[in-house]
Amino acid sequence: MKTTGTFCVLLFISSLVGVPNPLNDSTADQTKLIALENAWNQAQLHHDDRALDGLIPDTFVYTDYDGTVMNKAQFLADLKDPSYRATMIANENVKVYSYQNVAIVIGNYHTKGTYKRKPFEHYGRFTDTWIYRDNKWQCVASHTNLIKKGAEFLKGYLSISLSCFFPAALPFFDPLNRTWMRERRRLGCLGFALSC
Repeated sequence: MKTTGTFCVLLFISSLVGVPNPLNDSTADQTKLIALENAWNQAQLHHDDRALDGLIPDTFVYTDYDGTVMNKAQFLADLKDPSYRATMIANENVKVYSYQNVAIVIGNYHTKGTYKRKPFEHYGRFTDTWIYRDNKWQCVASHTNLIKKGAEFLKGYLSISLSCFFPAALPFFDPLNRTWMRERRRLGCLGFALSC
């Protein structure tokens, strides 16, 4: 009887150990996923579509901050665009939420460089959905949200703020940025905690 009980306990323990579960060690998975996010950034910096190809499946969906939706082929083609030259891509405040064979990675990003020879600097947030299958992590969906565009954001914010109080000031501070003019009208000067 004692041998049967010991055998049952050993069988139970071996069943727990025998089946690998990638999310058993949450810290290791978080470290791995953050490393994959950093590898993603390096691939973008160096226009390395081969490195990213292994990180995303054929069913990958990317939604850019401007609302553009791309599949894997479009995303990798966009990555190779020679007119886009990032000099810095950095993630901050990265958090990983683990589930059974799935993880959601969120964080802030900061990119800087040139696009079509014009400098840019973006600050935003990202949400990446990773799935563990075939003994590897792959990102199945990615979404970015722009928080601000360097000096452009300040110029637009200043324009909205001043135009709420001094409508005649708008042409002097924002002659070509029609987006901010539309946004001012849409918000009725109530955006950004201002009231007119």
